[in-house]
Amino acid sequence: MLTLPRAVAEAASPSIAMLGLMLCGALCATSFFFLGYCAHLTNTETLPRLWGKTVGPGSVFFVEVVVLVDTGLSCVAFALLIGDYMAKSVNGLCPSLPDELKSRRMLVAAVTIFALIPLCLKRRFSLLRVSSIAGLVCTLYVFLYVTLDALSYIVTEGDPIASQWPDVFGFLRSFGIYSCAFMAHFNAPAFYADLEGKSPVVFAQVCGAAYILAFLIYAACL
Repeated sequence: MLTLPRAVAEAASPSIAMLGLMLCGALCATSFFFLGYCAHLTNTETLPRLWGKTVGPGSVFFVEVVVLVDTGLSCVAFALLIGDYMAKSVNGLCPSLPDELKSRRMLVAAVTIFALIPLCLKRRFSLLRVSSIAGLVCTLYVFLYVTLDALSYIVTEGDPIASQWPDVFGFLRSFGIYSCAFMAHFNAPAFYADLEGKSPVVFAQVCGAAYILAFLIYAACL
């Protein structure tokens, strides 16, 4: 999501950028709903099981490998990001700690062992509702900060990167960035299974509200 300012720069104009963001959000919301709807029809709770019921059990292994690789790389990226920011925070908040405990390697290991691995082992995430809202607020703050900082740099210094990139297929490049901002489709069957009073109508309402809210936040920041 933090790369959305680059997506706007890739588009030919702000209006085209907004149109691409709206189109991508609509496509992602529709596909997310249909995954949950298929989970309702097949009574499944995970994407591999849904694939096995609809496409066939013979290729479930391929889906599991794709999900494993994608989520594994995401966990590594999150661990590295959290470790980098925690190293700066710990050095400022706890300067008296030994250097070994404040090292980036130690902090990444601690985050992985005590935070990421326990979260990966959970089958239900209903306890994280409140913290998820807090995370969205923090993400919005960081996104606004990065966007305003990028705009101030462009106004004062210009954008040398944009001048080096060709304008051809700029919309397609920006569309690829938009899709990452709306993507959570691996978990659609699990979200539907955890939904209180679950039904296709309720799930459609939740998907619509969530994606509209995400679109409005992104559009306001752009």
